[in-house]
Amino acid sequence: MQVGTPAELFDRPERAFVGYFIGSPGMNFLDADVQGTTARLPGGEVVALGADYGAPQGRVQIGIRPEHVTLTSGPGLPVTIQRIEDVGRHRLLRGEIMGRPVIAVILEGTPIDADATRLAFQPERINIYRDDWRVAAVNGGQ
Repeated sequence: MQVGTPAELFDRPERAFVGYFIGSPGMNFLDADVQGTTARLPGGEVVALGADYGAPQGRVQIGIRPEHVTLTSGPGLPVTIQRIEDVGRHRLLRGEIMGRPVIAVILEGTPIDADATRLAFQPERINIYRDDWRVAAVNGGQ
């Protein structure tokens, strides 16, 4: 499905399938309406993007690796935490954002604040997919 270096396959998968298949756990995907530098999720929540993606049409999703998702009590998307799994060097937070599954990697030794109920995404690490194909930024970025 895609040929490239391990870093390319991991950071910028050209197909949503590659993003989910490469890495453990795989990439998170959320349906979104993308307009320029923002993505609006079905529940109305807005996610800042690291580049301008224009206005892609079709089935549009944002994709982000669990390693680039942070549990916070500050700005972010509201998450329903289902469980936290200790897998050795890190923990996996498994939860839901508006009924969609999401996973975040929490590094070993990172405290989990009791009022941390939101997930923040690193904007520059978000990929945009239209009909399962990655969309390039209109300004030449990403």
